[in-house]
Amino acid sequence: MTNDQGQSRTTKHTLPKIDLHIHSTFSVDGLSSPEEICQEALKLGLEKIGFAEHLDFEPEDVGYGFFNYAAYTQAIQALRRKFAGRLTILKGLEVDYQDFFESEVRQTLTNWHFDYLIGSVHYIDHIMISEGSLAGKSARLLYPRYFHHIRACIDSGLFNILGHLDYVRRLAPKFANAFSGDLMPMVKEVLTLLIRGEMALEISTKAGELALPTPQVLSLYREMGGRLITLGSDCHQKSHLKDSLERARSLALSAGFTEVATFEAGRMKLVPL
Repeated sequence: MTNDQGQSRTTKHTLPKIDLHIHSTFSVDGLSSPEEICQEALKLGLEKIGFAEHLDFEPEDVGYGFFNYAAYTQAIQALRRKFAGRLTILKGLEVDYQDFFESEVRQTLTNWHFDYLIGSVHYIDHIMISEGSLAGKSARLLYPRYFHHIRACIDSGLFNILGHLDYVRRLAPKFANAFSGDLMPMVKEVLTLLIRGEMALEISTKAGELALPTPQVLSLYREMGGRLITLGSDCHQKSHLKDSLERARSLALSAGFTEVATFEAGRMKLVPL
């Protein structure tokens, strides 16, 4: 066995089979084309990948109005033909959610078709979640609003997956640490809603950034009866795929999960890690 063959076998063993949170150049911040990402996924031994391009509703966001559904759909169809029998390619979407945009979100999605939808909160009442935007703001006032939007995202029934639950920890760690001790009741409420609504919790392991949610939250979710998780590299370029997925699989196994959820045409099934 050559070194290359040995490395390939090791990669297939240590990486999960599925990544449902990938951004390509169909997202405003994507750096690799969909085909480049598919080729990288094949090299890594993945069996299924899901593109989850950004759909932004906050007018001040740089991605507002960027997403092109027709072009994206055409590209996915072409990729499925090209990689048929070698790689399953899912057509997903990551929707930026704040509850006052819900009617607009519903209307926009009415005639669009996806394998799955990720609901993610990137803003708190029009304030971008970032260290700079939240500097000087009151964590005690804004955290309840943050969790309000997350609860509304789940309650909307629009989404299959809740994206990166404690996103504030990743983008604004100083703000997150200011009020972290009092968050668990709100986190438990969110986890209860997820379990009740049979909506999957994403383990997000974007390269070079904090994994979300914390091992503590993952373990709590498991203890509460949560069983639906997805793994997402949240990669925006092909070179970030491998390391992100290794971390995601490790976190899932450490929390006691042995299966992950995947979706096709909105229908969920569980497959082994």
